[in-house]
Amino acid sequence: MGKTVFRFLAAVAVLFASLGAYSAVPKDAAVMVYNTEEENVPKDLGWLKNSVRDRLSANVSKYTDFRLIDNTNEKKVKELQKKFEGGGYNEAAMAEIGNLTPAKYAIFSTVRKAGGKFSLTVGVVDLSTGTNLFQHVSEGQKEYERLYDGAGCEIDKITMNMCSALGVSLSTEQRWVLQHGESDLSSDDRQRLAEQEAARYKEQIAALNKEISVSSTSSELSADSVRAKAEAQRAIIAEKLRTAEEKSKRLAEENKKALEYEKILNEKSAKVKEERDRLAREAQEKAEKARSKKLENASILSQIRIIEGKKQALIGIRDDLHERLNEIDEQAQADIETETDKIMNAPLKIGDRKQDGTITSDALIRRQNAAKAKKIEILVQAEKDKEDASTKPKSTMDDLRKGIYADYALLGTEKKPRTVSSLSDELQLSVGVWDGESHKWPVNVYLYSDNILLTQTSFEIEYTQFTGNAVPKIEDSDEVWDDYSDAVAMYDSLFSRGDKILVCEMDYWAEPKDEDHPSEYKFGFSKLRVYNNVRGKNVSEMSLNSKRDFSMTPPYDIRTDEQIAEANRKEAEIKALEEKRLAAEKARQDAKDEVARIKAEREYREEQERIAREEEKAEKKRQKEIEREEARRKQHGRSSILLVGDFYNYGDDNMILAGGLMITKKLGKHFYWGLNLTGGFNTYIYSQSSDSKSEPSPDDLSYKDLGGETTLTFTGLLGMNWCFDEQIRVCLDGEAGLVNDAFGLCGSLTVEWFSPSVGWVLFGRYGVGWTPSECYTEQERFFDKYSIGLGITW
Repeated sequence: MGKTVFRFLAAVAVLFASLGAYSAVPKDAAVMVYNTEEENVPKDLGWLKNSVRDRLSANVSKYTDFRLIDNTNEKKVKELQKKFEGGGYNEAAMAEIGNLTPAKYAIFSTVRKAGGKFSLTVGVVDLSTGTNLFQHVSEGQKEYERLYDGAGCEIDKITMNMCSALGVSLSTEQRWVLQHGESDLSSDDRQRLAEQEAARYKEQIAALNKEISVSSTSSELSADSVRAKAEAQRAIIAEKLRTAEEKSKRLAEENKKALEYEKILNEKSAKVKEERDRLAREAQEKAEKARSKKLENASILSQIRIIEGKKQALIGIRDDLHERLNEIDEQAQADIETETDKIMNAPLKIGDRKQDGTITSDALIRRQNAAKAKKIEILVQAEKDKEDASTKPKSTMDDLRKGIYADYALLGTEKKPRTVSSLSDELQLSVGVWDGESHKWPVNVYLYSDNILLTQTSFEIEYTQFTGNAVPKIEDSDEVWDDYSDAVAMYDSLFSRGDKILVCEMDYWAEPKDEDHPSEYKFGFSKLRVYNNVRGKNVSEMSLNSKRDFSMTPPYDIRTDEQIAEANRKEAEIKALEEKRLAAEKARQDAKDEVARIKAEREYREEQERIAREEEKAEKKRQKEIEREEARRKQHGRSSILLVGDFYNYGDDNMILAGGLMITKKLGKHFYWGLNLTGGFNTYIYSQSSDSKSEPSPDDLSYKDLGGETTLTFTGLLGMNWCFDEQIRVCLDGEAGLVNDAFGLCGSLTVEWFSPSVGWVLFGRYGVGWTPSECYTEQERFFDKYSIGLGITW
């Protein structure tokens, strides 16, 4: 395929040279970076093309304003590229490639090995016209890493030439970074570079927002996939934008401090500035010397990218194999249908016909058996073809898989960490404002990867510990303190200018997560060492003990088909068990809910019954109150018909026994009137002629033996009553009337016991009365009256 791309680019260059080799590309043009092809590259470096493409894509994104879009119809494009072999290029084929992708421009690349060296070819083609806009072949490199890794690698050189050819303007800072890396840039240059990156990221986010908006309203089937990819890309760029903005802000503050320190230093003696410049030169020389040795294990993130490149290569082989196996199955099914149709519909021989010309049952069975045998033959051959097609790809995938697992072991562990230095572009330092109280400088350390901040930490360096000079004592002379102040100002200037006098090394490691989390890593940051680069002295060492997760996108699952099937089976089992557990838990909860519901219903029913009982009790109480009130209403007023028995005691053994009838009628709540008619007889009467108040003597009395003389009493009464209970009533009344032919008065107290529900009454009565002399005696007399009675009341 490498020859294909090379010949394709050569053909384009020849056929469209008349149109102009180079032309400017619009600022926001849609560009697609196709998968890198390879030629004569060893099989164990099958991942190399992916690392090259990743670095090429990263540079296009970082240094241009082109809008990168995903590869689409890669297989069809590769098929069309074959037409370019042997000069077979034509405009129709080129136009077909342009119709297969929304990209307007395509970047093709090929890695090849020749004469023991690796080289890289990159070309840019305008898909709308077929014009070859750029083509470059790199210098051969013995180390394949020089194609894509480190500052000044071949891809960086190609990026500079490509930008010039396509009319993309690069700043001075960007050109310096492409040639030498960011580590030796001044603080001002690094600030401008961060601002340029932030501006570019904002433009990319705006373009992605537009793409997301369009895909959100699109009805195409691929719209959801396009939107998801754009949102994921936007999230990554947003993180890069945040990092660039924070970095720009930090560098602006450092530049402001640098100007202040330079102003302070200008006020010092020339000797101080000369010492500053000398230290700066020594620091630079030692930094260059250290870089030339290429610190061991300094590119762990590049190693991870290589691992992910190997994974991508493995996934590509697996996808191609699956596609080939599907083609074999589809071809086998097509052959089965063709052969079955041929057998079943072959012309009938004479011996296979019935009288009506149709096939006999024996012939039909023979044909069906022949068709089954042919089907088995085709399927067996298909399985053999699939096995033959799988042998080499599976072997290659096994080798890649072993290489990936071996590379995992090289990423470092917590016990054997990797090291990165601030002499590289990844680890950056920022020294804060000098604190004269504690005699210390605050330092912030930042570890970046692909313009994303991985971690940061801070510490302080003491003056004596870093410079080797003691802090003056309070009793020291002004000259000593002036020298001390000059030294602080000198180091402030060195720090603010970014001179490599202060160097840090960070130990960290990365481990892949389990296979259920492909392309996910756990980073651990264990130690930080601080050096004075000029003195070559270890200033301090501290433990970090921090960790974070890091995900590469897209994720690549490199397990075998059998492992994936087994993982899916286990996942299905776990899911089934989880569903069973959830179902059981739901059943238990439902049972609890049912028990709770039954309990609640029972409690509700019991509560309702209790309420009903209380209401019934209250109702009975209310009815009873009504009845009581009614009884009281009946009691008040005392309407009744009574049979009465009276006993009158006049003293001196003069007594009257009588019986009769009393009728009363209520006049209101407490008053009543009535009539009393009784008849009876008396035992005897006596008269006293003397007015003496002493007991009369027999001579003073004239006895008249009445012998049970009858009496008749007819009186009217008026009284009032009070009820003290439902069945107890007390009455006070007064009587006046005739006792035989004389007038008499009597006042009585009555206590009644009655039943309101039945209406009968039983009472006892006591009264005190008065009669004139004409009544049985010759003189007025007082008497006691005792009565009992029974009757009805209402």
